[in-house]
Amino acid sequence: MCITALNVMIRHQPSLMYANKNASIFPRPTSAEQKMYIGGAIELWRGFFSSLRPAPGKLIMNFDTTAGAFIIPGDLPQVAAAFTNVRDVGQLARLADRPRIELGRFLKGIPVEAPLIGGSSPRSKFKIKEMSRETAAQKQMTTDDGRKVAVAQYFASNGMRLQNPNLPCVRLTKRAWYPLELVTVQSGDRFTKKLSPDQISETLK
Repeated sequence: MCITALNVMIRHQPSLMYANKNASIFPRPTSAEQKMYIGGAIELWRGFFSSLRPAPGKLIMNFDTTAGAFIIPGDLPQVAAAFTNVRDVGQLARLADRPRIELGRFLKGIPVEAPLIGGSSPRSKFKIKEMSRETAAQKQMTTDDGRKVAVAQYFASNGMRLQNPNLPCVRLTKRAWYPLELVTVQSGDRFTKKLSPDQISETLK
């Protein structure tokens, strides 16, 4: 019990400062050598694991290295393009059913930031609920006063005219749909889903 409490105390401050998973800590990479892109909008970060272990008449601090999967940061269209392996974000509007469905599965649950219209802060944190089949110019959303309006039109009326209204939208709350271009993935968001066989192969190189 004492060892467990000491381990919790040792990890407390680093876990407040850096991305972490269980006992592993992942400082933000400061050079290309500290991360590796493995495809599908995912990169590996180097991290470390530490723990106190009892030994005859003393305690030993054990350190080891580890690696964790993180979503590449950036505007959501760029992240989506990296996942689908398209060169231009405009191609996201012309995805076939299979890659579109795969992209929707990948995006679901990802932590993101987006502007909160009428809120006290310029941007707020959300998790993606789903991705639409329709574009921002086509997708209808219900406003607070019950009106039906296209997503692109709604944001344009609030001073945010879209550059790519033909891209899909993501739902971030019960009713709020956001254009991809207004949503960003922040650095340090862990990827908690299963890696693909190709990604696993990249980690072993």
